[in-house]
Amino acid sequence: MRKILWFIVLISSLWGCSEKPGNIFKQDETLRSVYDAALTRDTLALAAFLNHENEKYRSRAAFLFHTMYTPEIREKLEALLRDSSWAVRQGAAYSLGQFARKESLPALQEGIERETQPKARAAMLEAYGKCGDVRHLKYLTAVELKTEEEIRGWAYGMYRLGVFSANAISRSIKLFAKSKSPKTKRAISFYLGDTRTADYRSVIPYEMEIKALINECDDPVTKSYLLTSLQALPLKRKSDFLLALLPEARNDLLRFRCLEQLCFTPSGIFLKDIARHYLADSSLHIRLNIMNWLAVTADSSDRPFFREGLEKEQNEHLLVYLFKGWLQSENASDASCQSLLAAARNFKNPQARADLYALLTKYADRYAPQLLRAAYMDQEPVVAYRILDGMRSHYKTHPVPDSVRQHVAGYSVFMIRSGRDPLMVYGAELLADTNIRAYEWIDESDWLEELLQEALKPRVEYAFMHAIKAIKGLATDEREYYLAPPARPDWKEISDLPDSFFILFHCRQGDVKMKMYTEAAPMSVWRFWDLCRSGYYDSSVVHRVVYPHVIQGGSQFGDGYNDDLAPIRTETGFLHFDAAGMVGFASDGRDTETGQWFITHLPRPHLDPNYTIFAKVVEGMDVVNEIYKGDLILSTEIQEH
Repeated sequence: MRKILWFIVLISSLWGCSEKPGNIFKQDETLRSVYDAALTRDTLALAAFLNHENEKYRSRAAFLFHTMYTPEIREKLEALLRDSSWAVRQGAAYSLGQFARKESLPALQEGIERETQPKARAAMLEAYGKCGDVRHLKYLTAVELKTEEEIRGWAYGMYRLGVFSANAISRSIKLFAKSKSPKTKRAISFYLGDTRTADYRSVIPYEMEIKALINECDDPVTKSYLLTSLQALPLKRKSDFLLALLPEARNDLLRFRCLEQLCFTPSGIFLKDIARHYLADSSLHIRLNIMNWLAVTADSSDRPFFREGLEKEQNEHLLVYLFKGWLQSENASDASCQSLLAAARNFKNPQARADLYALLTKYADRYAPQLLRAAYMDQEPVVAYRILDGMRSHYKTHPVPDSVRQHVAGYSVFMIRSGRDPLMVYGAELLADTNIRAYEWIDESDWLEELLQEALKPRVEYAFMHAIKAIKGLATDEREYYLAPPARPDWKEISDLPDSFFILFHCRQGDVKMKMYTEAAPMSVWRFWDLCRSGYYDSSVVHRVVYPHVIQGGSQFGDGYNDDLAPIRTETGFLHFDAAGMVGFASDGRDTETGQWFITHLPRPHLDPNYTIFAKVVEGMDVVNEIYKGDLILSTEIQEH
């Protein structure tokens, strides 16, 4: 009899697994309508779902309202804090937190005191922190906390509140020591190590307790945030502790944090011998940062070190910083600048080549012809972009010699006539720059109007129109960007996506495997899948790496500039940047996402309100950590579960 019962249980469990849908939009037309109303900003249609008899649609509608504030909606969501379903109460609390209106504080406080479900109460605690200010710190510090889930919500609420006090720090330390969950400890460390808060002096009385927590903690991410909380300590005490911790720091991130505070902080000290020692015993990212620190503080005594490094080093990205330090130690002598120009021509990595040329833009008065010729002749758009952007930035604060204006005018015309889209754009914008005023050296503009007829892409056409205005003396400081309205979701293609699927980036260092979250961000997943399917990201440049923050790629010209893709709606809310490897879309503001993606090296909770998360790296974070600026995404692959 017992065997029969076990057999029935097994069959029923397998049956239940097979019934779970992967892509929820395939069979659920109503849920699709909820998302459609949210993505198209149809407030009335979405509000209608708040009264739906099914709690799944009520909770989803409440959650999706976080980008559409009106006083009426706020009142409806406050009423939903009394709903019979905890999922609805959680969704309403999240949206109220995103609204960040002080009017919601009484309803949230009442909900916190009444709520018994941990997840819903955690959402209310976090929302209270987002809506409050320093006057509400006392209540949030004293509120009763029973579960790990509630402690995490409280910690994120304190983080959003962004205020330190002795009682808050004392309670945080006690909760940290009492907690058994690594996720909870990490959430508390976010608050204690909040870099947005300028005043760390309130942490000083708890120096010994925080140091004890650091020594006992095993998670390198949590340790790194706790280390950040020690920034306000007196220099001697802090440096002694960090120097003792550094030899035991087996993790690259932890070594980076120790070196960062020791070597290059406003209240820190620069230990050149220690920095040079770790050049040979760290990951590439740490070596790059250490070399940058050494280059920034270089003086004449460092010439032998940089000269020796230039002779031995093979990595082009490290060579950039060695040249930077050599220029600094030589006071940018003509010999060192000429050596830099000769080396840049032989660099194979386009991003390293661009970085090397960019070092000379500070000396554009002397080397304008060589720099402009390099921008015109180089086949990689990122090189032209970095040179011209560097020159324009330099001449915002420096007078422009007439000889430079002449060279800029001549080479701008060559670039516009080149027929290469990125170069045409950069040349036109350089010519239109009102600080350089190179257009005063051009008498005839008819040829520009002829070329304008051949420009088919909107971005190129805009650049020509801008250049014509500049040449005719009509240029202004205002830029006109015509942003297309956000694209509507293609629900047919979204519904046809595989039930559970992954996308792989094939890189030089290995593969990065990402799990897509269609339910959380359907339109973003659809856009990313469509671009991967079409080969848009194949051979694309990772144009931005800020370690240990993010890597970013997907730019059309490999320079981080605007893309020609129609923007899509922002889909924040369902996921959080509470772990490494979260994949999101870069943006210039709400509803401006196109195709540029980023992957986080570490948890980055401050990104939550502004950026869509649509995937997570499940394999290959070691590859992500070894990618540096200028690397390529060789190809992409869509892989079903």
